[in-house]
Amino acid sequence: MLFSDPMTALAWAKASFIGDRQIAQQALQNSRAAKAKLIYCSVVAPCAEMAEEHFARWERALEAVAFDILLSKFSQHQELRRKIVSCDGLNFIYADKTDSVLGAGRSIEDMLEGVGFSGQNIYGLALDRVASTLGKSESDFLFSGGKLPIAFKYVMSAMRA
Repeated sequence: MLFSDPMTALAWAKASFIGDRQIAQQALQNSRAAKAKLIYCSVVAPCAEMAEEHFARWERALEAVAFDILLSKFSQHQELRRKIVSCDGLNFIYADKTDSVLGAGRSIEDMLEGVGFSGQNIYGLALDRVASTLGKSESDFLFSGGKLPIAFKYVMSAMRA
């Protein structure tokens, strides 16, 4: 599968994991990064009785899925790979004042002023891991031959369960 951006891939992964086939289909048809966040936030569990369990499982898988998506992106593009490897050792912060899960829960202006953040910064932590992973080895990290990243395999197996 090809996605226009990492957020669209994450929206698809979340919807697939939770079992929201309609939103998963919307993510596959999306080509605008700005719309991807809305799709990601629109996911609902197909069964209200199981919603809490589905979302708890997603929260546990989210960090690995975000890492796999970003690793795939930065592995495919040599210039992006070079840039992120040059940042290895820095701490990435995803400054988004409206998102305290993927981001810091603070604006870029707040971050530049030194305001602490309360968000989980999952995207930032995933970028840290990608820079470190790609910086440690010169081996080829491209996902090829129809192989999916580990977290996507987990998403797909969870969908069947």
